[in-house]
Amino acid sequence: MQKETGVSNKTVADFRCFIRQLSMTIAARYPILGGPGTVMQVDETALHTKKFEKGCKDTEVQWVFGGIVSGTREAFAVLVEDRKTATLMKIMKEKVHPDTIIHSDCFASYTQLNSHFAGHMTVNHTTNFVNPINGVHTNSIESFWSRLKRPFKLSHGIPNNECEMVIAEVIVREREGDQFMKKIFQEIKNYRC
Repeated sequence: MQKETGVSNKTVADFRCFIRQLSMTIAARYPILGGPGTVMQVDETALHTKKFEKGCKDTEVQWVFGGIVSGTREAFAVLVEDRKTATLMKIMKEKVHPDTIIHSDCFASYTQLNSHFAGHMTVNHTTNFVNPINGVHTNSIESFWSRLKRPFKLSHGIPNNECEMVIAEVIVREREGDQFMKKIFQEIKNYRC
């Protein structure tokens, strides 16, 4: 971007940060996901973030929990301190409509999902990637994780204080697709300093 515009690296970095801040505002306004007849795949993944603002050798693991509505690019992702049932259930209740059917792997923290949502079906990844009985898989959320991790890999880790903004940008890019910049410019138009 610097070569095309002739602006400094700092200006590019500042604008990138501004886009990410706007993405957080946009993502916060997205409605609850799922609903009757909707399937959502949920999973957790580890991000490797910069430790003490240092390079790629000094990284720490940061867990992210998220979900994606099957057949769409509507997703959520949240940084979590732990992967305990109480933590993940609290997020699910905030982000996912109770009439949604949940697909997941057999992670122990997901055992209560059936009592809070329209249904819960699993795939056992130690034996299959797709449940041979009912066709349940988590391929969409796994694919989403690769897209979410891309900016972290390209920059060899991102400082912990910027992780939420990067995740928000990925979520908005997912949902808006090629309308992402239009959405950003609409947000800039309504931006109040």
